Amino acid sequence: MTKTCGLKQSNRSNFDLPSRFKYRYSNSYSAEYNAWYHMIRRCYYPKTQYYSNYGGRGIKVCDRWLGSDGFDNFYLDMGPKLSSKLSLDRKDNDGDYCPNNCHWTTLKKQARNRRSNKLYLLNGEEKTLVEWSEIYNIKLSLVKDRVRDSWNLEKALTTPIQRVYLFVGDRYNKWTVIEKINGFNKYKCRCDCGNEAIVSRFDLTNNKSTQCKSCSKLGNKYGSK
Repeated sequence: MTKTCGLKQSNRSNFDLPSRFKYRYSNSYSAEYNAWYHMIRRCYYPKTQYYSNYGGRGIKVCDRWLGSDGFDNFYLDMGPKLSSKLSLDRKDNDGDYCPNNCHWTTLKKQARNRRSNKLYLLNGEEKTLVEWSEIYNIKLSLVKDRVRDSWNLEKALTTPIQRVYLFVGDRYNKWTVIEKINGFNKYKCRCDCGNEAIVSRFDLTNNKSTQCKSCSKLGNKYGSK
């Protein structure tokens, strides 16, 4: 269900746009006109790409921004587009295109305002994981992994990263650490059978690698003591 913003909304399914040549400057159209033009096409032209996400959902444009004076009014209400990095966005994705519900914003912020984005509640506020990770200054991929592992959001955002440093002589299952590989988070290890291999810290500490490949193939011959 869409929401109106107090101005009269057009129920027309189609209408004629003013000639684009009226707003042509130096062989190109103004950025503001292009934004206005495509806004209308998304809402009223069924053959336009993405119509199903706009006009198809009942999203309309206020009458003030339609017709022969529509663009002039749009420009007066919205002002100039001050950067090529900005685009026209609706604050409420279920609302119509009108002065109270539109602003120029970055594509990054606009992407966060998509209906498909999942919002997470914390301390009475709903934000995306991207926004929460930026607020708490923690790596997004780490937060995603923690939430995926059923951590609650506050714990996922506030638990410090546990950095594990391995030392020569440390044992992990049948591996013994014998050397740190400089520049990499990997270690040279010796299996109980005598074979040596390069193993990552993650695999050692998370039991992803417990012995060399030869021992794995032999099975119980070199089983754990």
